[in-house]
Amino acid sequence: VKNHWDKEKKQSRQKVIAYLGKAEGLEPSIVQKVFERDGAKCKRCERMDTLKFVRIIQNGLDEVNNLEILCTPCTKRKI
Repeated sequence: VKNHWDKEKKQSRQKVIAYLGKAEGLEPSIVQKVFERDGAKCKRCERMDTLKFVRIIQNGLDEVNNLEILCTPCTKRKI
């Protein structure tokens, strides 16, 4: 997911959060909490594009403390 609020000012942050939640199959309330906690950027390198929600514990639950936002390059390095 690209950094929509820099490139497309028309689209609100809430719409982006809702989109991310639907795209990943996560509850929107959980998505919003993780999104705000991580500052809407990759937790490792602080990029703001190509973001994904990644489970910290692979087979863990979809809870706030088990999710982090990573960009595609950091997701690949995690594997």
